Amino acid sequence: MLRPDGAATEIMLVLGVIGTTQLAVQRGVGNTAPAQIANATLCIQVGNANEEASSRPLPVSIATVLQNNYTQIFRNTWAVSGTAAETRMIVGEGNVGESKMDCAALHSADIEKGIIWDKNSLE
Repeated sequence: MLRPDGAATEIMLVLGVIGTTQLAVQRGVGNTAPAQIANATLCIQVGNANEEASSRPLPVSIATVLQNNYTQIFRNTWAVSGTAAETRMIVGEGNVGESKMDCAALHSADIEKGIIWDKNSLE
């Protein structure tokens, strides 16, 4: 196997974990040749291999930790009927523009009330 820079790579089989910085490995697995490994060499786990009828691997889990998120989503909808949208108004920006402006005003009022009166919740 070759890395993008043209250097050869070695495949190792991890036999066990000795400590936080040490592994027991079988070198030169497959058709790769063992090579000298310098300190701080990046090793990448690419998968696992288990022999047929072997016991399943130990489960991996991630402990969840509650993180507070102070984000609030405000949703407001504007709409007019097709007839009202096509009807020409004598003054103003039309039914659609007026509905959008009303919705923007209600949206900003909802945000302002949320800042002042809302409570944290997990809903």
